[in-house]
Amino acid sequence: MSTVRESDHVDGAALSAEDVSFAVGMAQLLEAVSLEVRPGTLLGLIGPNGAGKSTLLKCISQLLAPTVGRVTLDDEDLRGRSPQEIARHIALLPQSTTLNFAFTCLEVVLMGRNPHLGRFQAEGARDHAIAQQSMVNTDSAEFVTRLITEVSAGERQRVLLARALTQQPRLLLLDEPTAGLDVQHQLQVFTLIRDLVGQGLTAIAVVHDLNLAARYCDRLVLLDRGKVHARGRVRDVLTPENLASVFRVEATVEEDPVLGMPRVTVLAALDGARDSAGDATGNR
Repeated sequence: MSTVRESDHVDGAALSAEDVSFAVGMAQLLEAVSLEVRPGTLLGLIGPNGAGKSTLLKCISQLLAPTVGRVTLDDEDLRGRSPQEIARHIALLPQSTTLNFAFTCLEVVLMGRNPHLGRFQAEGARDHAIAQQSMVNTDSAEFVTRLITEVSAGERQRVLLARALTQQPRLLLLDEPTAGLDVQHQLQVFTLIRDLVGQGLTAIAVVHDLNLAARYCDRLVLLDRGKVHARGRVRDVLTPENLASVFRVEATVEEDPVLGMPRVTVLAALDGARDSAGDATGNR
């Protein structure tokens, strides 16, 4: 994947979520979750399955309306904003996207320009240039004329990331952005995100692989049963005590001698481990 050019600048936005709660019937999926993310920061959301990570991203993007609390972008409340207005500033790469129509991959990526176009307005030369550059950046340019229904799951993920980047968001939300990708493209996707963050973008990513989170994220929020269990610097969140309490695993956290950052090694599941929880390296 190509890196973002040094001359490029991304106008990131400051994100604040204040006491966000979300419930469906009697099920409390999020409870009083608060976080702040400054421009030029990659925040990692970690936690076992069912902890509320994806729900939190949907509340931030206003796909779900928080039951309680509010979300602001540069101190402006997002409540009541139209989906198109929000999409001009926030792009969400979900866990899964259903695309059963025979669009070409370029047509899918160009959908990212829709929030910036007027009604019935066709994409222009600039829109095509932005889309094609996004495909180059995500190593998906070779799929320009391929149908989205004919590419592999990992290739589709790269195309969908290109679509999100084509929105030119100020806040990028990623729900397991490396799902279905091989090791090479996992590293390339996170390297690209880091490049964008280095140019000022604000990003929040759900990450199951804790060693990827440790390597690429600036700060972490550890969720458990819809609540914030820990937040802060990577070293302060990735501790054996937190991993035991939330993931129900015995693990060591050591300094990686090559990368100079925490490295998590899972040794065993603890008694009473939750069936739905993945282990600290993203395996289930």
